[in-house]
Formats: sequence, structure tokens, C-alpha cells
Amino acid sequence: MTPNVPPVWVDTTGLYAALPSGGSIGDVMVGGDPVVVRGDEVVKGCPELTKSPCTGIQAIGNRDMEARGSAEEACVEFTLLTFATA
Repeated sequence: MTPNVPPVWVDTTGLYAALPSGGSIGDVMVGGDPVVVRGDEVVKGCPELTKSPCTGIQAIGNRDMEARGSAEEACVEFTLLTFATA
């Protein structure tokens, strides 16, 4: 059973802070600046990204990072989405 808890609201500052920082995941992953997008770009981009209608989308946060010195060019992409309603 899922507990009945109220939704958590995260503004763009909180969304930016929720993305990993360079030192938060060690010194193996590097590069990529965190980006937070709002407005029309988000309304258009969310359905493409998620393949869903994205009703109530407020902002998207993203950060791409690569493994330091990786011959295989291993990379990780973090994407967080916030919505006005649960």
C-alpha cells in the first residue's frame, strides 16, 4: 500500500540544487553544467522526452556528465521534471 503523503513542491532553485554537482558523485564523472528550463520550451520538450502529455509541467532540469579518462566515452544524463500537480 502506498502511503498518502502530500506532493512535494520544488521550485527552479530547488530543481537546480537537486541535480548532481561535480563533487557529489566523486571525481570520476566530470563535465556538463546543470541546466534548468521553464516556459514554452518545457511545454514543447517534455512530451518529446517522455512520450506523454506532460500536463502541468513546470520545469526540466538536466545535467550530462562523462567518465574522466574513459576510453569508452561512458556518459550519464540526469533529467528531473517538476509538475504543478501530482
